[in-house]
Amino acid sequence: QDSQLSGPPAMGAGEQGSAHPTDCSPAADVEAATADDAFGGHTVADLVATGGREWTPLPQSESLQRAAEALVSTSQSAVAVTRGDGGLAGVLTENDVLRAYFERAPSDLSIGVWLDSGMARASPELLERMLVHPQDSLADVAVRMIENLLSGDCACHHVVVRDSAKRCVGVLSSLDLVQALCHSELAEHALPHRGEKDSPEPEAPCAVEEPAVRSVMKGRNDVLTCSPSGTVRDVLKVMLMSGQNSVLVADDRGVHGVVTPRDVLRFFVDGVPTHCPIADLGPSAMDRVIESHMQISQALTLMKERRLHHLIVVRPKTAEVVGVLSSLDVILSTKANAKRMYAMHEAVGPEVGELVARHRHFTAVCSTGDTLSCVAKLLMTSSRTSAVIRNASNTPLGLLTESDIARAFCEGTPPDTKIQDWCLMREASSQSLRPHLVIRPSVQVTEAATLMTLMQGAADDGRGPCHHLVVQGQSGEWIGVCSALDVVRGVCSLRSELEVSKAGADGTNVAAIMKKIVPRCEASDTIEEALRTLLASRQGCVLVEDEDGFHGVVTPRCAVQAFSMGNPRNTKVAACLSDVEHRQILHSALLVDAAAMMTQHCIHHLIVKDWAGDKVLGVLSSLDLVRGVASLTSQCPFVSLRWLGLCRGRQCCLLRATTEHASLRER
Repeated sequence: QDSQLSGPPAMGAGEQGSAHPTDCSPAADVEAATADDAFGGHTVADLVATGGREWTPLPQSESLQRAAEALVSTSQSAVAVTRGDGGLAGVLTENDVLRAYFERAPSDLSIGVWLDSGMARASPELLERMLVHPQDSLADVAVRMIENLLSGDCACHHVVVRDSAKRCVGVLSSLDLVQALCHSELAEHALPHRGEKDSPEPEAPCAVEEPAVRSVMKGRNDVLTCSPSGTVRDVLKVMLMSGQNSVLVADDRGVHGVVTPRDVLRFFVDGVPTHCPIADLGPSAMDRVIESHMQISQALTLMKERRLHHLIVVRPKTAEVVGVLSSLDVILSTKANAKRMYAMHEAVGPEVGELVARHRHFTAVCSTGDTLSCVAKLLMTSSRTSAVIRNASNTPLGLLTESDIARAFCEGTPPDTKIQDWCLMREASSQSLRPHLVIRPSVQVTEAATLMTLMQGAADDGRGPCHHLVVQGQSGEWIGVCSALDVVRGVCSLRSELEVSKAGADGTNVAAIMKKIVPRCEASDTIEEALRTLLASRQGCVLVEDEDGFHGVVTPRCAVQAFSMGNPRNTKVAACLSDVEHRQILHSALLVDAAAMMTQHCIHHLIVKDWAGDKVLGVLSSLDLVRGVASLTSQCPFVSLRWLGLCRGRQCCLLRATTEHASLRER
């Protein structure tokens, strides 16, 4: 079962050292083909022939509980799933069990239902990208894993081996490729992705040319941690959001252990509640420690002998943790030109094209011949905050927003002014229509949130933040307009708890992102005065408050209403107040609750109150919520996602070898 892979054909004695550039001998072909091949030209069939693996598939009618038990009992990290006719339905991996655990899926849920849920990492739709054949080289398999890693939406630690008859021969993991590299003739081919000059600690170089562990590992700053007081759910959340399969359990005293998918798999099988503190489950690490100066071949041997996907790397002759080495890190190191990437694609939610198509009646369109009063009435009836301006040729020229109406109202522009004339007046005063950002229909909702937020910082033209993005098709046509409230609607349609977590909407309360400093006016002020205060503050809401207490809010919608009804500018604020019955929310409410309230009542601003509901603490706008749910890939320091950054680079990183954690768990 542990037979060695055979090496590549040897060159004849007369051929050694005498190959000419035009030499076409078979030996020269092999040498050229395997020169950059860390696996020495070996194929999938060679690896499968070594045996020692249990590849018994499971029918899709089996439960997740049964699949998890099978993975634990066989020490495999994935299992093939078959349909009723024996055909391949998909692959269930350890990470699928982790995701199901996090989503609170029942343990008796069938594997088939999970594969069709849209959350599986190796569903039938993604299976084609995981297929390899017995004649494929192991180097090509490594490339396939790297490609799937970079795509971020597919299982990257496994490939499915299918023969010419389209029968499933087995499932290979990154650890299987590591075992192939353990062959003495192959290990010497392994090349690190990063040179030793990138090592995080100044150590003496190895005496041999074989790369050291430190040249391949993830450095300590790239490894995420969880406090011992954290729960199983906290660990699941960090793993699933970061795309990493190991989390160090650490605090100010040091590193207490590591949690891997194998540990979580056992938690699932044993029925451990997700609210259980991780410290109570005894995470440990003493059987998976390796020093950073040791050779890669020594790390490969340790992984193979103990069936470990992850090793904790310490500084030589110390207990200081300097990184983690995974089997996938080793696979990445076999390709010198492979891009090192640990963070997976984090944009989540529906695509903006889907949102626009779902609410196509929301897009308001006007022509240059329409009057400002007509546009104001259009915005009122459509509940939109912007209208697309088209010329006589039906070509879109730009967007006219609520803020533009508010500005026209304050400037005393007659309501019967045509849009084309109004645009000319704006250009004459060097205040043309604000530039808009064009996005593709395939952009996901959290990525749209990021772009909207970045647009706000980039286009600081003194006219307030960006609330709108134009969705443009492949041929250049405008499909629709995505507003900040549309992004909020997208948050409400997130399909899983992980998506909600990636949007930062499940653990952040309103108080963290609301505006605490909000402009104010009195009920006796005129609507013009209130709107001028609003425009000057570059905010979308003014609180109406005086000695008699809080009365309500003034928003750009008040200007649209006044313009459409022909109200004079000296109308008192008391006559134009927006209804506040459905606008009030407690400061302790979560972002997902605020999104639901905005979506239900089609409003852009919520009044944030204290526990008793008496004192106004601030205002939460749809754009504030957009900032809170922006993609993890954004460079902006979003409060709702700051917790993930705190999981990196603990100050104290000494490995604590405690006696109560002496019983080590595999992988």
